[in-house]
Amino acid sequence: MNSEEFWKLAKFAVVGGTTFLIQAGLYFVFTRFVFTDLQKLASFILALAIAAEQNYVSHRIWTFKDQKTDSGSTLRYVIVLLGGLVLNAGIFWLGQDVLHIYDMLVIVIAGAGVPFVTYLSHRYFTFRSKPLSAS
Repeated sequence: MNSEEFWKLAKFAVVGGTTFLIQAGLYFVFTRFVFTDLQKLASFILALAIAAEQNYVSHRIWTFKDQKTDSGSTLRYVIVLLGGLVLNAGIFWLGQDVLHIYDMLVIVIAGAGVPFVTYLSHRYFTFRSKPLSAS
């Protein structure tokens, strides 16, 4: 790994950590104070969706700013976002509803695993500079 890739990965980790803190904090407030009658999975998805905007903007202007993207990066971001959302929600559902693990611990588990998938997706799909060829 060259130094440029190392710093890109470090920035991704900082943005991801910030996004995780926002998402976990919103989830905690939603489930404990604001939407106490709402299913925890719904609060989890809502918090994740709100935190996603900060995530996109931070990656676009800081993590991947050196990569000139072709048109469509926003659509590709949404595709990766939805994939990550499904993966996160699936882990949350499995941990919370099936395995009955404490909800905040499940959020930490999902927050530790999903970023590996999303980093590669954003690095080579969302913020790429040239469209993928059909060949």
